[in-house]
Amino acid sequence: MASAERTAELVREQQQSQEREQRIQDINSQIQTIVLEPRTDAGLRTPSIISQGEFDDQDQPYASSSQSHSSGATSSTGPPSARIRMPVGQPTWTHRVSASFSAMADQIAAASQAIALIPPMPDAVYGQLSARMEEIEATQQHLESELAGLREQLAAMNEGPEKFQKQLDDHIAAFKLEQQRLPARLHNSMVTVSKMAIKALIMANGKPPPQFPATRGEFEHLTKERYEALLKSYDIPLTGLKDTAAKRDALKSFVGLPQ
Repeated sequence: MASAERTAELVREQQQSQEREQRIQDINSQIQTIVLEPRTDAGLRTPSIISQGEFDDQDQPYASSSQSHSSGATSSTGPPSARIRMPVGQPTWTHRVSASFSAMADQIAAASQAIALIPPMPDAVYGQLSARMEEIEATQQHLESELAGLREQLAAMNEGPEKFQKQLDDHIAAFKLEQQRLPARLHNSMVTVSKMAIKALIMANGKPPPQFPATRGEFEHLTKERYEALLKSYDIPLTGLKDTAAKRDALKSFVGLPQ
């Protein structure tokens, strides 16, 4: 029912709009008729010939009616400045134009009243439009986030080969370093007596750390500062190693000494 009433209301509004357009066209046609139709009103004076001695706007004399009708030769060879003045019925013209514009004002006022009678937008329609606008804004934000992600992926793809090559080189270097440390670890794994000699593992620069203990017994009795220095030389993090025993066990496991 609401849809049928809305349709009927739209039809009525369309008919009113067509009627207003038809009225405006009628007013325009009336104005054109007023401007273009010949002056045949009874109140208008008939054309008269300017008598001899009258002057036009440029102060040029005109020939009188007696001179223009005295003879055929005279009328055909008279001065070219002779012409007829057409008076205009000024009161009738003003009245008709005033009446036309008055009718136009009435039509405009009627159109304004008809527009004022158009009901405002229902709350349901306004709510639907608001919900639609919120949905569009949410979609736009989602698209912007996806676009930002695509830009990051493109940037990663552009720097991908160089970054991957660097990571590969780092892994290869670490693997080679561990291979070089393997013989020393194998030797240290068989040291079980305090007097037995141990071997120092090389650092990342290919050299052994300074002041590395020579025997297992000497290794077991290093100070806390010596353990920390050796761990740092091998790039072993000190996080979680709170006491000396923890630092010693971490370094012992790294160099391959048995517990």
